[in-house]
Amino acid sequence: MTFQHVLYQIFYGDNKFDVKISDTQKYMLTKENVLKWKNTMTHIHAPILHENDSTLNDNHIQDQPDSITEVSTKIKHDIFYPNRKNSAFWCVYLGEYGMSQYMLDEHKYANVEVNERQKMLDYFRDSTNSIKLKQGNNKVSNVLIQEINADIAVSNQRDPRSLFHLLIAMCVFYKKTIYLVRKNKYLVFSFCKYENEIDDLNIDSTLLIHMKNDREYGISQDITIDVLHNIIKNKYRLESYDKPLKGISSYKVSDLEDISRRLDVELCDEQGIALKKTELYNKILSYALW
Repeated sequence: MTFQHVLYQIFYGDNKFDVKISDTQKYMLTKENVLKWKNTMTHIHAPILHENDSTLNDNHIQDQPDSITEVSTKIKHDIFYPNRKNSAFWCVYLGEYGMSQYMLDEHKYANVEVNERQKMLDYFRDSTNSIKLKQGNNKVSNVLIQEINADIAVSNQRDPRSLFHLLIAMCVFYKKTIYLVRKNKYLVFSFCKYENEIDDLNIDSTLLIHMKNDREYGISQDITIDVLHNIIKNKYRLESYDKPLKGISSYKVSDLEDISRRLDVELCDEQGIALKKTELYNKILSYALW
């Protein structure tokens, strides 16, 4: 026994380092162990945040199952919530560049956001590019183009419309169609007119972002056509972020009843009396406001 070994035993107790070779066999690079580890890595995947989970932190870790047979396959339509400031921006960024690039930017993300915003500003300073903001599915005036550029330049905005202005710019800059969903309603920001959702839908260039509250946004991963069709069928698409409904004359009573179903709006008053068209329209309008 060497001097160092004796010294270690003084502090760590008897036989701390007296390990038999046979006891370490399970850690050796044997054929049996290689097959075992390969089989394990084939079945176990990284922790996933599902749609019903409320938060996700960088240190969020899920417990691994007790056995390999309990590991389920990856569930589609998982939602990832960036825990960075301006999470809506990072949702679109992640949708454009992918999770690998997003994680590489972890320790310098503030600088990455500044640089990305500068790229957009430089892009829209060219009049041939700024005019593309008018070619999307949102009405954009020359005055609004100036507001959009101002909101791109400043990341810390308190005006709720700043978010919508940023999404208009990002969908054109990245050539994406962005679905922004909040409870039973949603908005669409597209770089083209996008009039018929079913026919114009392109899953490869579509991002699905969920608004949990005014500060938390999450992006759906591995979305499918069926997921988007379900949103289109069961949720109500607002006309725009500042005008959720058309004029009352544009709707039949049956149209308003269908919108009520999508927004979970009661068709009757507190006494159970059916609402008249104007009453129902105003009630829907209050629910539809973003």
